[in-house]
Amino acid sequence: MSEAQTFDILVAGGGMIGSALALGLSRQGWHVGLVEGSGHESLVEAPDSATTVADFEPRVSAISVASQQLLEQLGVWSEVTAGRHCPYQTMTVWDGDGTGRIQFEA
Repeated sequence: MSEAQTFDILVAGGGMIGSALALGLSRQGWHVGLVEGSGHESLVEAPDSATTVADFEPRVSAISVASQQLLEQLGVWSEVTAGRHCPYQTMTVWDGDGTGRIQFEA
């Protein structure tokens, strides 16, 4: 049986937002726990290119200039740029059933 841990703050979700929040709070002196249940690899660990369909991760994130600045302040922006990333002008998002669609333009 493992020993119980105590945290000031518990963040649920280790994606970009949860991880940035946990990092920022811990740098402010809080004892932060981060719970991640998806089993997905982090952005930093993502391969430079998918070699098979199974390797491909179709999820994308649009990062605003303000979010980029926050990630720079946290010292992790270089980790984002080390992964697969590129600027975009237009992004079309659709659901798996083909019943919904939305388009974003920068």
